Amino acid sequence: MMLRKGSDCESAVVQRWNQAGQRHNRLLAWIALRALAPVVQEHNRARAETGKN
Repeated sequence: MMLRKGSDCESAVVQRWNQAGQRHNRLLAWIALRALAPVVQEHNRARAETGKN
């Protein structure tokens, strides 16, 4: 039997890890968006004001 790159067990672990990572990344992205939203709004407002002048 030829071994592929990583056994079935290994790939299952990797898939589970990736799924957990995706959930974690979504949470981190949501937190980052919440934290950055005021900064982005301020930046956009400042850019709009400079665009008017």
